[in-house]
Amino acid sequence: MRSTIEERVGTAKISISGDNRYRLLTALLNENISIRDMTDAAEKISGSVSLTKLRSLKTLCEKYETELTVESEKGLLVSGRRYYKHYGIPAGLIAVVIMLTYLSNTLFQVRIIGADTNTRREINAVLDDFGIGFGSFIPSIDFYALETALTKDTDSIAWAGIRSNGSELIINVSQTKQTPDMTQKRMPASIVSSRDAVITDFTVYCGEIDFLIGDAVAEGQILISGEYYDKNGNMRYRYSQASITGRFTDVQTFFEPYIQRTKSVKENALSESVLRFFNTDIRLFSKQPTGRYIEHKSVSYMNFLGLPLPIGTTKYVYDSYDYVQVTRTEREVKDKLDEDIAVYEQNFLSDCEIIDKKVTYKASPEGITATVSYTAEGEIGETKIIFPKKM
Repeated sequence: MRSTIEERVGTAKISISGDNRYRLLTALLNENISIRDMTDAAEKISGSVSLTKLRSLKTLCEKYETELTVESEKGLLVSGRRYYKHYGIPAGLIAVVIMLTYLSNTLFQVRIIGADTNTRREINAVLDDFGIGFGSFIPSIDFYALETALTKDTDSIAWAGIRSNGSELIINVSQTKQTPDMTQKRMPASIVSSRDAVITDFTVYCGEIDFLIGDAVAEGQILISGEYYDKNGNMRYRYSQASITGRFTDVQTFFEPYIQRTKSVKENALSESVLRFFNTDIRLFSKQPTGRYIEHKSVSYMNFLGLPLPIGTTKYVYDSYDYVQVTRTEREVKDKLDEDIAVYEQNFLSDCEIIDKKVTYKASPEGITATVSYTAEGEIGETKIIFPKKM
């Protein structure tokens, strides 16, 4: 590792001649000066030495009356000496770095996410109050104070998050949901049956039920009415509440064809990297594919001394795809039907207890049909809002 660093800093190819050259080698060891790739031939020692040790080596060679010849030099120190008097090159590089650093911390664009037109106006008003606009210095912006002002000084923002991406200020907000006035008070409601069933149990919290356990009810039939008459014969309304369970049958039919149209995807069919300056991709020779494809994009910016620069690269990866027809076996079709049945049970019967389940399969030239008959028990009471008639 150390020799690699010395090679990058600079090395000199040297040769040493003279009668005292072996005494010189002993002195070099005491002075911690090493000669790499050393050879001893034709009364001359050859090898390479670090440029940082070259001056010490010359002093020792003079002390031991040996002749030192520097045949060649290479490395960063040599390159630095070559351009030492070319002041324009380092000055230009420093100027470019300073300019890019300044531009990457200067606000050129504000992007607002999650806001409608009216909320955008409110956000822009808050930005004006903070003096934030085109040309503002991004590190001087107090993100926390701005987020607090957006939630406190506006009526439509429930949450705000702010971050910067190069020269762009990104404001992500979540708007408050306005609740309609009529939902502030509980509306009168009846409990109706959600399906044809036989009542197995009930608990009434508000209202009166006119059915008994074991009674059959039809879908949509009122179980507990939100309308009632008081002792004076006047019509009144209430919000009925109850938990009513019932046993019911449910028959569902599923079909899967033998021939299925599926998407065939070829990943990483094409990729390219383009230059990105601020938030714009500069495409000189675009290789964007034709036909059907899925695009994946990743962005990386350069850094200088820990500061992000507005120059980077955008890598595009394209997955090509097309639709093909696949002929499935009978086993594969039945496995897919079983998946469809499981999804239905998860979505529509997960809150019920399945007491009995019968599945029948029927094949045809086109595919297979599965008919599933369930006997289940679960909640059948459904709240139905009543809109009282104006007298």
